[in-house]
Amino acid sequence: MLGGKAIIISSNANKTTISLSMLVNLASKQNKDDEQEVLNSPLITTDLVNINPLTNEEQNTLLLVDDDPLVEIVIRAMLKNESIKIDYARSAIEAMLMVSQNSYDIILMDIVMPELSGTDAMLKIKKHSDNSKTKIIAHTSTPDPESKYVNQGFDDMLLKPVKQGILINQIARILKR
Repeated sequence: MLGGKAIIISSNANKTTISLSMLVNLASKQNKDDEQEVLNSPLITTDLVNINPLTNEEQNTLLLVDDDPLVEIVIRAMLKNESIKIDYARSAIEAMLMVSQNSYDIILMDIVMPELSGTDAMLKIKKHSDNSKTKIIAHTSTPDPESKYVNQGFDDMLLKPVKQGILINQIARILKR
């Protein structure tokens, strides 16, 4: 999961100490030559936009929905330098409650969750939400070559584990729609 490991260091009746290691790619500022090299790379398969595409005067809002708290840590780390406010819901039910009380530009929705799937939550949110501008992105570890998630009603799809540049560019691109 996300390229990390959990290692139990010590355990007794009252306390367990766990050491976590995660692989997180954090982008750093690049000079123009490096930026051009990245933009011209044949390995890039998504449309790339400016180096910090989310940085603007207004703060964008994102609701991250995932039952794995490590995903929250990774996504927050990846977006920490962007102009984006992140709320976190641990379940689809919690997400639906938060959407009823707040307005979001983007919802990054895990698909496989206990109690209610991300797909079911997306359908309910789209049916009952007053904000039709909210874009909902499926966030899953299952490849989707037939665009199943988009056909079901998601605005886009991100494959786990996601790289920082792809996450930022996909968010920026969907915000422009």
